[in-house]
Amino acid sequence: MLSGKSAVPQLRAEDVFGEEGLLAKAFRGHEWRPQQLAMAEGVERALAAKQHLIAEAGTGVGKSFAYLVPAILHALRAEKPVLVATNTIVLQEQLVGKDIPALQKIMPVKFTAALAKGRGQYLCGPRLRLAVEQPELAFEDDPGPVTGKIAAWYREGGICDRTSAPFAIPEDVWSKVCCDDSCTPASRKERPCHYHLARKRLHAAQVVVANHALLAIDLKVRASGGKLLPDAAAVVIDEAHAFEKVALDQMGLEYRRRPGQRLLAEIQSDRRSSGILRKFSDPRAALRLVGEARDLEAKFFLELDRWAAAHGRRTESGDPLEAVLRVREPGAWTDAAAKSLENLGQELRELIPEAKPKEVAEELSRLSTRCDQRADSLRALLEPAPETVTWVERSGRGGWELRRVPVEAGPTLQKTLFVKDRPAVLTSATLSTGHADFDGIRARLGAGEVEAISVGSPFDFEQQATLVVARAMPTPLQSAEWTAALPAKILKYLRRSDGRALVLFTSFVTMRKIHERVAAEWDRPILVQGAGMTRDKMIAEMKRAPGTVVFGVESFWHGVDVPGEALENVIVTKLPFPNPSEPLTEARHELIKKRGGSPFKELDLPAAILMFRQGFGRLIRTRTDKGIVVVLDSRIAWKSYGRRFLDALPPCRVEYDDEP
Repeated sequence: MLSGKSAVPQLRAEDVFGEEGLLAKAFRGHEWRPQQLAMAEGVERALAAKQHLIAEAGTGVGKSFAYLVPAILHALRAEKPVLVATNTIVLQEQLVGKDIPALQKIMPVKFTAALAKGRGQYLCGPRLRLAVEQPELAFEDDPGPVTGKIAAWYREGGICDRTSAPFAIPEDVWSKVCCDDSCTPASRKERPCHYHLARKRLHAAQVVVANHALLAIDLKVRASGGKLLPDAAAVVIDEAHAFEKVALDQMGLEYRRRPGQRLLAEIQSDRRSSGILRKFSDPRAALRLVGEARDLEAKFFLELDRWAAAHGRRTESGDPLEAVLRVREPGAWTDAAAKSLENLGQELRELIPEAKPKEVAEELSRLSTRCDQRADSLRALLEPAPETVTWVERSGRGGWELRRVPVEAGPTLQKTLFVKDRPAVLTSATLSTGHADFDGIRARLGAGEVEAISVGSPFDFEQQATLVVARAMPTPLQSAEWTAALPAKILKYLRRSDGRALVLFTSFVTMRKIHERVAAEWDRPILVQGAGMTRDKMIAEMKRAPGTVVFGVESFWHGVDVPGEALENVIVTKLPFPNPSEPLTEARHELIKKRGGSPFKELDLPAAILMFRQGFGRLIRTRTDKGIVVVLDSRIAWKSYGRRFLDALPPCRVEYDDEP
């Protein structure tokens, strides 16, 4: 086994992925896939030339091996880690728990891997000590024995992150003992924070695995001169079709009521005598400011609720129809809450010199910083900002909260992701809109003229998949007729596959309405997104119980991997065009028109084709899978753009349903 830069062998992709390569020798029954070799060679060339690459690889290619092997060799030669970012925990677990260990066994080089997590996932020793020794300062309610269990776990040694805890830790407890922005190496010299211990491991690894959100935050921080992740020899973004949305979320701002309530409760609870101010003999000024901030925060969110009630529509039952409402003049609201939070933060800083023990002073500093950050966020949200869009959205508790994101991620990513001398490889099964057309993904991610390659799937879709087009259906533009026809068609195809189906919708309202009608005539339970069961549990139940039917919206169109007989039918109720009234889509339409373009051609159609390809891809996950994809939107048959959807799919059998 070789190690060190000088000992890295001159392995080529052919040596690993060829018909007589390392994979063929290491795995009994290994099936050679020319598509995997082609992708690996493309990644190999890009990394050697320090050039960026977009690599689309169909289902079954084995793309994680295809990028990991050249990336690992590149990292060893550069003596810097390679960063691999994924969107889902499932893929992270696959990389760290399966794929990388397999390559460590068969590759003739030594390398290590580490999983990067956000600082909030790690335990902070000093904050834990404060919570254990003086729980009245940290908790509104008695946390019970859990803090003692956490302390015992901490004393066992090793790096403590939340997912490795041998017991469940409630969120309200974890938030009081985890690392946060105030935790720096300098402030933890005596008792190092586990986040910073974990970061040292990242710097020693050749492969660092993270999620999209952490990468996006790192890019944002680097734009200001800082960094969260190690300097990398290359960046690989898997599941890259989802990266734009995550990047926009991290570039944006939000102002939510629950974080403010938790912050003020940590300073001084309004329900019982708890909070950091209990440690001081005369905190009257701070107590007054806490009360003022609490009142002004409540007033601000009451104003949001009233604004939403005045501008939103209602269902027949009186519930808000829209989950989001665009705000064109956020400056109409007052920033009094921001001023109050700033005053409170300053007052907390003035208490620091008399704070004892040291942990109390550090907690005061942390809380004052959070007050300032929250004030800055609100003030920024209330100021006009070019090429951004602001909206209010309903929270899980029924109230409304404020958010803003840039209209485009591309201009920022062009400067932060696609940089010189650090190649970025973006890969997914669905990045083009068919016929190797990558213009859309290039524009959205700021990729400019980045080279793109596409390798197809090794699966035989003509034998494994049948596309059923219900071309006699009313179109969704005939809303009442289409909605009335959906239940019977869905039931028809559920009976054909004996359940074992994923039914995809573009609207929660439509999904719930159709579920009521289908469930009345279907003799088995139907799992419905948003009805209490998490997405992961719904997918697990589908695998466990034959015949399970799942109704889902956007998050079920991608990332669902249910191989075998458990899923033999994917029903697409409607072509997934973006909702034109959704604030970000509306703002993008306006920007495209301003530039003289066509929103439908440049945004709506490409986005719908990519989502449609994602939905289709839920069906065939292995060489032995078989089934049908049913499209209940007849526009795919009759509209001129319908051919674009069909051409974007792999060749498969097509069946037409001409029954009304």
